[in-house]
Amino acid sequence: MNRTRVLYLTITSEIGGSDLTILRVIRHLDKGRFQTFMVFPKDGPLVPEFAKAGCAPVILPMMKLRRTWDPRYFAEFFIRFVPTVLALARIIRQRRIDIVHSNTMHNLYGWAAALATGRRHIWHIREIPTKPRWVRWLEAFLVKHFSHRIVVMSEAIADLYRGKRGFDPRVAGKLRKVYDGVDICEFSPQVSGERIRREMGLSADTPLVGMVTRLDPWKGVDVFIRAAAMVSEEMPEARFLIAGGAIEGRERYGRELGDLAGGLGLDGRLLFAGWRYKYKDIPEVMNALDVHVHASTLPEPYGLTNIEAMACGTVAIASDLGGPRELVEHGISGVLVEPGAPDLLARAILEVLKRPAEFAPLRAHARKRVEELFDVVRCSKEYEALYRSLCEEPPTNAFGRGQTRRSVQ
Repeated sequence: MNRTRVLYLTITSEIGGSDLTILRVIRHLDKGRFQTFMVFPKDGPLVPEFAKAGCAPVILPMMKLRRTWDPRYFAEFFIRFVPTVLALARIIRQRRIDIVHSNTMHNLYGWAAALATGRRHIWHIREIPTKPRWVRWLEAFLVKHFSHRIVVMSEAIADLYRGKRGFDPRVAGKLRKVYDGVDICEFSPQVSGERIRREMGLSADTPLVGMVTRLDPWKGVDVFIRAAAMVSEEMPEARFLIAGGAIEGRERYGRELGDLAGGLGLDGRLLFAGWRYKYKDIPEVMNALDVHVHASTLPEPYGLTNIEAMACGTVAIASDLGGPRELVEHGISGVLVEPGAPDLLARAILEVLKRPAEFAPLRAHARKRVEELFDVVRCSKEYEALYRSLCEEPPTNAFGRGQTRRSVQ
């Protein structure tokens, strides 16, 4: 049996939710039916992990994907665009790829390379675009017209393509919603968080509240810090953890957060762990926490860390905005709070810390919800079905017309 060959395109070589979730999917794909490849712009910490999962990594340094609104960046991007597409097309032909899977809206090379080589193209939308308007319009146009399938993770993203914000509703036939999942054995209440607490010098009964996130302004880390200061006033024994560092180009923001915490008297109470804890450590981190906070101030496309916390039986408190509204059932499997309101966040944290026994049913329901909806094995089967159905269709281009070139089986 000839295996279906799928080529994934990422946005960076850093650790991020989009790449971690695809890595988890690839680990569970039927290796007898699917062969996978991942194109990275440079070497990085996830490259060997993809190789271990049986996904052949390909380094294409010409890809310029770091997000910035610097005009010089855009000039260089456009200069490199055609050569990069041609290089990617060579990779597609050499490896006899059947399906090109762009794993982010912001990778603008996949559609062109797929079109040039006559391959089927899946565009995985993991973002809710905000600015600038012309970039948002361009990306939406390309996604609508140069995709055989548009995969979204949540209704918050799907709504962008159903006409609610001016996008063409005719693409609805291409839309497929597939949740990002977690390994429910890896993320489990049975995993001990003792090592994390020991490294922080904390006892088992010390209240610990944390965020697992990169230090990006819209992630609401500053809101969490202000809420932590309010919690400390009422519960001085509580401690706080921020697991995640500044992304490239945002280092100054990381320093500003440190200054904010110090100015609010959180020295010795809040630990900025940076990138100390790798993605393999996150199940231990989640189990070390009593509460995990997801405080985004802009609509979050999904909110994977909420699911990771829920899988571990840790209470997830999230902004009532975007994807988390769909993932977290308020008062049943987690807690939703108004975004950008540190006082309301602090009140929700204190409620959980002061009455832990009352939240035991919520923790159990959260775990059950993850088992039923967000198990990565189930998600992987949905991808397999998606790939098979796409390959079984008559060859067409992204416009729905007859395709001039067939993929090489």
